[in-house]
Amino acid sequence: MTKMIPVKNTGKMPMYINSVMIPSGETHIFPEHQVPEHLRPGAEEVEDQQIENPLKTLLQNSIKDIAEALPGLSDDQIDELELLEVQDDDRTGMAKAFQEERLRRADLSLDDSEGDEGADEAK
Repeated sequence: MTKMIPVKNTGKMPMYINSVMIPSGETHIFPEHQVPEHLRPGAEEVEDQQIENPLKTLLQNSIKDIAEALPGLSDDQIDELELLEVQDDDRTGMAKAFQEERLRRADLSLDDSEGDEGADEAK
């Protein structure tokens, strides 16, 4: 006996599988060999198991926790994190935290370059 798979059209437009039209909101049962891979059971499970971006996970924390984690991130990661923040929540406290971290890094960079010049002059 052939395994049968129900296919539900959750979209607003008709859906076609082979020569069968499935109107919006209706379900039709097909033999397994006629159902495309992406509509078979298990395809959704694979999509759900995709690895989530760790930066998105970080954004679920409080502003204080995120601000404490910023020194451990690269410049590119901070840029991406800021972009994700603006797209999702755009909390004003986060904008301040990003700005403070960039200023801290610029200050460290400036201190390092001044220290190098002093070492060159001593030689």
